[in-house]
Amino acid sequence: MSRSIYLADAKTEDIKAKLDTGVLSINIPKVPSTSNAKKIDIE
Repeated sequence: MSRSIYLADAKTEDIKAKLDTGVLSINIPKVPSTSNAKKIDIE
């Protein structure tokens, strides 16, 4: 059995997987997103 999922914002260097009593846990950190938000000061 296999399953594939594409994660565009995954940080591939730090992916960790653990198999414990038949349960597979996968930790996939996200790449910090760059926001196009602009801060405007109000006078």
